[in-house]
Amino acid sequence: MKKNSFTLIELLVVIAIIAVLASMLLPALQQARNKARESTCTGNQKQVIAAQGMYAADNNGRMVVAIGGRPFSEALLGARLNGAPNWDYTPDSKFVGYLSPASKQILVCPFHMQAANKQFDGWQTNGMYMGVWDASYTNNKGLVGDYINHVNSQNSFYMISKAKRPSELHIYADTAQYGATDYFKSPRGINMFSVIVGNGVGVPSGGTDSGIWMGHHGLANVSFMDGHTATRSTLQLRDGAMKVKKVITLELERRGM
Repeated sequence: MKKNSFTLIELLVVIAIIAVLASMLLPALQQARNKARESTCTGNQKQVIAAQGMYAADNNGRMVVAIGGRPFSEALLGARLNGAPNWDYTPDSKFVGYLSPASKQILVCPFHMQAANKQFDGWQTNGMYMGVWDASYTNNKGLVGDYINHVNSQNSFYMISKAKRPSELHIYADTAQYGATDYFKSPRGINMFSVIVGNGVGVPSGGTDSGIWMGHHGLANVSFMDGHTATRSTLQLRDGAMKVKKVITLELERRGM
């Protein structure tokens, strides 16, 4: 008589084989997914730093950090990014706009849940460097140039022509809020960062200290004044022209150190 069904033992063997194959494939799939996100993050940053270049071309060689009390993100989008409850945007005629407001998620690292949900406002994006918060900027002018045009608390720019080493100045980066309990769930905090965090330096009035976030397996994506984007380690950031003193890791955020 022909056998038409599996025995219990055969069925258990098949299930065990499937489980083994799944355990072997899932890490590889997760790794591929992470690589894709890292690539997306790099591509996003390239678009933002290119938009900064276009802004500078139209504004006497000045890249924007803040203007009229609004962040660079809104100046580049040409729109106000509204917060809760709608998380939408409102076109702002004061800004020309060099990026599409509908693609605002490029301003946030795709590893962050806010990128997928598109739930962030103009102050919760990746950050621009704010040298006026860093004592190290003053001490480093001889090396990198005096390129920051800080008009007042409402208006701040970078003068490309005054930068001595634009290819070494990472002025835009993955950033996170110092002391956040969980980067993947918490708001980003201010979208400007200092190269010294966690010691009271770099905290603006009414703001929260932020820094470069080493969220890509201990690395960070950063973009430079000359328009290129690269991935850097903590050591590379500390030994670079900007002399980063402290970075933010997921462990650092959780411990509040």
